[in-house]
Amino acid sequence: MQVTVVGAGAIGGTVAAGMARTGHEVTIIDREPAHIEAVKRSGLRITGFGGEFRVSLRALHPHEVRRLSGAVFLAVKSQHTAEAMDFLAPLLGDGAYVLSLQNGLNFRLIADRIGTGRTLGAMVSVGA
Repeated sequence: MQVTVVGAGAIGGTVAAGMARTGHEVTIIDREPAHIEAVKRSGLRITGFGGEFRVSLRALHPHEVRRLSGAVFLAVKSQHTAEAMDFLAPLLGDGAYVLSLQNGLNFRLIADRIGTGRTLGAMVSVGA
């Protein structure tokens, strides 16, 4: 499964790293330049209750993204959702959808931009 995670902070980074660790093709996009450059250089390091691990995955600055397909996991802070959707909506290809990892928040805001048929919500039960 190919997944793009937008927002590679605590939740987005943990989900992206876990998926990459189990063999999924994962790309992260984050607006923090130093974070993306560090991931490009050294991989994404996760430290938590399960220990520490590092994974290599594709990391992009927003200006490097041309088109998004498949699953797009949205993991930005709630107050940044509208801005993230301004960025994401025009880049979503046919069949692409957004899964919000925001614990049920902002579903309507996302669906109003791209339609309910392309919007999923999720409750996150991992600590990060």
